[in-house]
Amino acid sequence: MAGKPLLPTEQLVTASERWSREHRVIYAVAVASMRIIDRVRDQDEGAEIDILDAFSFFNDYVERMHLNYEEKHLFPWFAANFADLGSDLVDRAAAEHEESRVQWRTLTAAYEAMKGGAADVLPEFLDYFQQYLSDLRSHVAKEQSYLYALLEQVLTPDEQGRLRAEGNRSEVASLGPGAAPVYERRALALCARYGVPIAG
Repeated sequence: MAGKPLLPTEQLVTASERWSREHRVIYAVAVASMRIIDRVRDQDEGAEIDILDAFSFFNDYVERMHLNYEEKHLFPWFAANFADLGSDLVDRAAAEHEESRVQWRTLTAAYEAMKGGAADVLPEFLDYFQQYLSDLRSHVAKEQSYLYALLEQVLTPDEQGRLRAEGNRSEVASLGPGAAPVYERRALALCARYGVPIAG
């Protein structure tokens, strides 16, 4: 009897493959979310539920977990091992993380206003979300090309194991035991509903 399909983090063997895959999931959900925003603007009632699901994904999986892992574990490793190159790359990536947080605080304020009954805030919320998603896609693409591309080439098996273990602990600390796979299942379902494949 065939078992249930493996989740992305269960399929991957190395830390670099795992986190590259995570980038692809985030990127795909960002693409799907842009399509959801268009549907909401077209007054598709079902899309209004999905936009809140997307907001939850980015709030927890990206802002709370993914950025935290990179800053606490991955960026220091790059800075220590690529002193001549990594420091500048990490500084740029970290600066974009901070810009993302500023955007997210603005977006969250609009979200909270909507929850409080300010229905007229929806267009502003969608505009903020769209800009956040656009910038996030650009950030992920850059990290993937100039940071993550180095990982598979230079990490030793011991370093791969250490980073993978740190990633597992970071997931639990950020989201709770077993929560990350739940978010990934939701991400896959959301992308499927809007015709966005997740590569890899």
